[in-house]
Amino acid sequence: MKLIRIKPTKVKFSRQWVVWWVVLAVLILAVSGMLYSLEWTRLLGEVAKPLIKCSSGNYCYIKNHTLHKAPKWAVHKSFTWWITPGDLWGTLRATQYVVWGYFGGVYTTGAPLVVFPGILLILAPAVWLSQTLGLNFSYPFAIPNPTAWLIIGPYEMLIGSLPLFALDALAKRLGISTARRVVLTFLEMAALWPLLVIWGHPEDALAVGIGLYGLMAAYDKRHVKAGWLFGIAISIQPLVGLIFPIIFGLTEKRHWLSLGIRGVLPSFALLVVPIISSPRSTLRAILQQPNYPTIDHPTPWVYLSPKISLVTPSHIKPSHIKPSHIKHISDIHHAEKTALISHTASVIHRITGHLPLVVSAGPTRIFAIIAAFTIGYWILRHHPGLILVLWLAGLSFAARCFFESVIDPYYFWPAIGLGILVAAQSSRIRFALAALFAAALAVFSYWHFNPWVYWLLMMVLLSGVLATGIPSVNSADVGISGLMEIKETEN
Repeated sequence: MKLIRIKPTKVKFSRQWVVWWVVLAVLILAVSGMLYSLEWTRLLGEVAKPLIKCSSGNYCYIKNHTLHKAPKWAVHKSFTWWITPGDLWGTLRATQYVVWGYFGGVYTTGAPLVVFPGILLILAPAVWLSQTLGLNFSYPFAIPNPTAWLIIGPYEMLIGSLPLFALDALAKRLGISTARRVVLTFLEMAALWPLLVIWGHPEDALAVGIGLYGLMAAYDKRHVKAGWLFGIAISIQPLVGLIFPIIFGLTEKRHWLSLGIRGVLPSFALLVVPIISSPRSTLRAILQQPNYPTIDHPTPWVYLSPKISLVTPSHIKPSHIKPSHIKHISDIHHAEKTALISHTASVIHRITGHLPLVVSAGPTRIFAIIAAFTIGYWILRHHPGLILVLWLAGLSFAARCFFESVIDPYYFWPAIGLGILVAAQSSRIRFALAALFAAALAVFSYWHFNPWVYWLLMMVLLSGVLATGIPSVNSADVGISGLMEIKETEN
């Protein structure tokens, strides 16, 4: 008896890697996202009619089972406020400074930019076109109808849909049937929808999509392509580096140096100018990773996170900066930052009744990085199949959520995407259970509980998504590429 190992075959990019259901899912995401953004407030006002007359004669609305006075604009029947992702406008403001040629000040504009500047270059064409057409932006103060959203909205949803193509390509390599790939694509689209439409973080989606293509290249032993793809992905969103140790685990040791250089070179090239221009603001944004537990969802790790600052009542006082005081572009930065802090603090104080505490989310993420390197070392030692590599990549993304001090609901989606992808390769029951766990996680992640209750509930649901698709340690690759067959022949 003789054992013959068939080497993995490389899949070349062709027309077949773009399939109709992925394109349809992308179009549905963009169209439904824009309809939600432009029409939801009008439909809500006409169908739900949330405003009621209070005993005092004022119009009120119900929030958390209590009555609150409604703003004047909400009482006006013909008023429509577009629902746009608030996080995106800060990134767009930093992109405007790139378009204006002030790349060194992207971390000093007052915008809450905490990622690497790669996404700014990608958003720059849409921002430039919006400025050229004279469209308005919803920053530093929110406006009802920011016309730039008509261009930037579809643009960020389309570029953020890249993971759908990467995940379908992986599903094809795993040998998943066409019917299940269609279902899987629309489930992935549903998980991706809030990230792009509600939160406005195309950098997370784009970086994960590019990173998954880099992961496929590394598994095919194309270390040069894998290095450049991961370098680009990290320059857009550094948290995708949680699966960078997996790339090293899949690469021969003699290629580690070149792989590491390609992985850090794009980020270094983009950060060198901001660090030289404004080192303090740049390093603070990148290393401290400020987050707001009174706004988002704190976990028990928040008690171990360093407290950066507490907004005091003095910040609520409006700033009075006259145009005559502005003599340099840095003065505009100071004016915007002062006005933004004053406006944000006053709004949060009215909504929550207390002031926002700012904590550093960076230190606790060190535990996630340690977990990622442990996974990469295990892959280096055991050389698992593709299905197990993808599951471990999902586990690396989940490690971020396990050790995160303050969670936003969109943090879960990379682990959800890879979890249901791996579960789709198993039985129908396990695939359905993974989808149910993912749906429950997507819903309950928006609820506010006690930090311990929220963290435990989210971790149970996230573990359920991963546990339903966990493959065996000795899983063999299945599919068109990466196929490992053992044939028995007689001498």
